[in-house]
Amino acid sequence: MKLAKWLMLDGNFFLASEPILSHCNNGILYGDFFSFEIVGNSSKLFFPELFYENLIERCKIFNFDIEKIPSQLIFEQNIYFLLQKNRIYKSFLGIVTVFKNSRNLTSILISTEVMETEFYSLNKDGLIVDVLLDKPINKFLINTKEFQFLNYQKNFENYLSDEIEYLLIDDNSNIISTIDSNVFFVKNNDIFLPNKILENNIKIITDFLIDYIKKIGFKVENRDIRYSELDFVDEIFLVNIKYGIRWVSNYKRTKYYYHRVSKKIFDGFNKLLKDSIQNER
Repeated sequence: MKLAKWLMLDGNFFLASEPILSHCNNGILYGDFFSFEIVGNSSKLFFPELFYENLIERCKIFNFDIEKIPSQLIFEQNIYFLLQKNRIYKSFLGIVTVFKNSRNLTSILISTEVMETEFYSLNKDGLIVDVLLDKPINKFLINTKEFQFLNYQKNFENYLSDEIEYLLIDDNSNIISTIDSNVFFVKNNDIFLPNKILENNIKIITDFLIDYIKKIGFKVENRDIRYSELDFVDEIFLVNIKYGIRWVSNYKRTKYYYHRVSKKIFDGFNKLLKDSIQNER
């Protein structure tokens, strides 16, 4: 994927190739910023209400002036206008960065890029997962703002790989997530998530998916899941904003030969998204 030609800063267009932020910017000087991914199709956001709620919630957490944040309608319109300016008419990924500018006011920077597929596509080959045993995360850190919202996962960027997805664990050997995805486990048609999961914008798609899974008749439960249990589950699938649902085929010598449940969930989930876009046209 390639960053589109135009960016939007506070409702105004700027060329992505030109500098638009000063070195005196408070977001740069003091780290007063946060960012999150958005995704959609046909110039429409998936989960627009949830993305906007996430924006407002984070502004409150970081003590940003909410009065300077545009309404949900204007926020969606700005994204629509930016996509039209960049001639992106199908599936897109966007990055929304909110920061305090040089006048200590809240600013919003939006960038977009074209996604390779029109909607989410289920990975043809299963992913391989492993456990990051040498970097356990203190269980008291997991629920803090620093871990959930300040891109703490960037500490693990050296472990990002196209070949292996690394599972993060706490200091009691319980699974938390991968570096950029929440993890679902299937055993005897019951679905489990770790007690401690990523609460950043991945929570948007995670909560949406949990509600859908319950509606189609599956039991969903949060509980502590030790990495030693990976040998005994039937299926594993990962969820994030960028890729949607991805199924796992291997953990060390353990093979997960089937992804029947994750395939059923994926098909229904994608249909929901397609229908929501069609209904808005």
